[in-house]
Amino acid sequence: MKTGLHPPSAIYSSLFSLSSSEGRVVVRFILLLREASTLTPSNVHEMTSMIEHGLQDSIIAVQSNSVSLKPEALPPTTTVLPPDECEVVRIMECANMTSYQYTAFPNILGHPTQEIAGQALGEVGHTMSLMCHGYLNAFLCGLYAPECGADSKPIPPCRSFCEEVHGRCNTSMAPSASFPVDCATLPESDDTSVCMPSPYKPGQCVPIHAQLCRQEGFNSTAFPNLLGNEAEAEVQGLVNLIKGLDAATGCYKHSMLFGCSAFLPPCSGNTTVGHHFIPPSYRDRCEIFLDIFYTPWPEALDCDRLPDSPNPNVCVGYKEAHEPPDLGDCKTGEMKCDNDTRCILSSWVCDNYQDCLDNTDESHCALCEPHESLCSPVSTLCVNTTNFCDGDDHCYHGVDEAECVRVGDGVNSDDARVLEVRNPVSGQWEEVCASDWNRTFSLLTCRQLGYSDVYTTTYESPAPGRSKAVLGDQFTGGHSDRLQSFLTKGHSSCPGQDQYVVKLICWEPVCGTRPAHYTSPMRVVGGDEVKPGTWPWMVSLHGGLDEKFFCGASVISPEWILTAGHCVGGGTKETKYWTVIAGHTRRPSYSPHRQIRKPRKLFLYPKFDSSTVNNDIALIQLDKPLVLGDYLRPVCLPEPGQQVELGTRCYVAGWGKTDAMAATYQPSIRQVNLDVVTWDSCLEAVQRSDQPVPYQLTHNMFCAGGAAGHDACQGDSGGPFMCRKPNTTDQWYQAGIVSWGIGCAIPNAPGIYTKLPLYVDWIHQTMENNTHT
Repeated sequence: MKTGLHPPSAIYSSLFSLSSSEGRVVVRFILLLREASTLTPSNVHEMTSMIEHGLQDSIIAVQSNSVSLKPEALPPTTTVLPPDECEVVRIMECANMTSYQYTAFPNILGHPTQEIAGQALGEVGHTMSLMCHGYLNAFLCGLYAPECGADSKPIPPCRSFCEEVHGRCNTSMAPSASFPVDCATLPESDDTSVCMPSPYKPGQCVPIHAQLCRQEGFNSTAFPNLLGNEAEAEVQGLVNLIKGLDAATGCYKHSMLFGCSAFLPPCSGNTTVGHHFIPPSYRDRCEIFLDIFYTPWPEALDCDRLPDSPNPNVCVGYKEAHEPPDLGDCKTGEMKCDNDTRCILSSWVCDNYQDCLDNTDESHCALCEPHESLCSPVSTLCVNTTNFCDGDDHCYHGVDEAECVRVGDGVNSDDARVLEVRNPVSGQWEEVCASDWNRTFSLLTCRQLGYSDVYTTTYESPAPGRSKAVLGDQFTGGHSDRLQSFLTKGHSSCPGQDQYVVKLICWEPVCGTRPAHYTSPMRVVGGDEVKPGTWPWMVSLHGGLDEKFFCGASVISPEWILTAGHCVGGGTKETKYWTVIAGHTRRPSYSPHRQIRKPRKLFLYPKFDSSTVNNDIALIQLDKPLVLGDYLRPVCLPEPGQQVELGTRCYVAGWGKTDAMAATYQPSIRQVNLDVVTWDSCLEAVQRSDQPVPYQLTHNMFCAGGAAGHDACQGDSGGPFMCRKPNTTDQWYQAGIVSWGIGCAIPNAPGIYTKLPLYVDWIHQTMENNTHT
């Protein structure tokens, strides 16, 4: 998936092994799928790859043609000799789960050897629910590979332990299976040399086997934990999911400390489960990503009820939860600005685009006289500042007349519709007086702003202390389709008795146009780093308190955003920690054209399938409409049933990684042009791929690309696949949505996209049924 937000644990519940045979290890893997799945060569290959990857840190070494034990990974041999007739536990599952090393045979069930017992354990172990595996594994090992006692006799599980497991696990067994022992036949005693008690008692320490938590210094825990879980296997999937999300989003640097302290808390060694503190900022930063993967925040994890003390014997994570923000150092090739709170690329300095809020990136680059301004960003020509925003072109591409008029600032709701014009001399935005105003000027203004019509024109009292622009005759050389050709700026008040300013609401935005797009000569490997304004409908989706980027999207109207279904997933209710940013190209930089919104509501396509990502499409309704301008426009939607001709060269753009191994997402939008390929050739590429194929190609998808080094990648998900509208020079429509792929830019492996024309009717219906009034 192009988000990189899909850890294996989101699909596969567990992975474990058994062993048998003298002199060699026979490894048996059981993958319990969360949902029924048809086995195909592609997903069998994926499962095999998962097993090999999962064994990388184990005692088993996997080569291309063999499987062997790593001698250096085996536990050190003890100098204490075992009792007579005892033997080392060789059943791998029990060697990993038990605190003892030696067993005795025949075992409690009468199996004469470990080899026979291991085979029998494998047959019964997978017939019970995964939710009781923590209890089950220790209990079954006590039956099939029991601890060897001082008299060389096996120590059976205690009757109470057996009854505990029977009550928890028996109802979940397969119909054809039976509980392996009659609990009444087992002894009961407080003497551990007589029988093995349940290891899962409050305050009783049991070893933690999860390497992710052992790496955090968590070696032992006690059950039940805060959520009521009573076995490590019950929380293993959650711990793995947190690790996967942390790797994909970096939502909180102490993610694993949170996951381990929440689900496998340090053992206190007494009858009370050890207190454990979950850093409160984790939920604010990362809950959105858990929600997207259909994992709601556990109700039992109420952070307000947990202790908060610097005493490590009271709680875990106090120092981490209360540490100041880590601003860190900029990377090589970056510079700091905005009081050292922002890092931008050095190549963005003096490139005629403002990337720092304090403008330090452009403030020492003056090439012009004090009374002049640069023809930014297309050339270094200097023009008298008074010639900017006068309606006449004095710079190449007419950039001196760009961004001269706006309707409000798109941020403050009190004046969000007030018409304003930029005064290039003062640098201020001035209100437009209502004197001699008529509908013709309203229509002219709306069309200049990217709309086809005007909805309403009203008038209101001007804001005190603000300069005004006054309507007059058209200036010599001024274009008649530009409002600034009729305005004189810098007045202290509106003339005469008509003390009102113009307030507009425009209607029917014109889609697919790029008024601020200027050809960039810069070329980079695998695509172009685009200049601001190149794709004015591009949107980035961010989650959590720190607004971590995770998906792309596109503007299809001032109030609606289009993205991939898997970027929304289960997050269809809570939108508090969602952030939508439009009108920008460079993620970490400030931009005067950037507009930030919150979702009002999320709409996932009703037939979206998370297991195959079929129907991978979703809509986001914004809490407040965007204000269009030269750097923010909607993309056109295709016609229902519209086909993209094979071989058509279109563009994909996004902030995604440059390759699958890249550590971070790109700071600036990159684009790549790709050719549409046939569906059958794409299916063939998927079927013959030697890489893991995560999903299923359906006829609701199409494919493009396949050349080495040219593809979308993790982080591009949800972004647009854009094609030029037929019979136009520079008007664009969105033909698809970046969905998934086989790796990134692998030769002969096309990227896969949602076929947008199939969903246009649903888009329009959803928008019509949810008009924000």
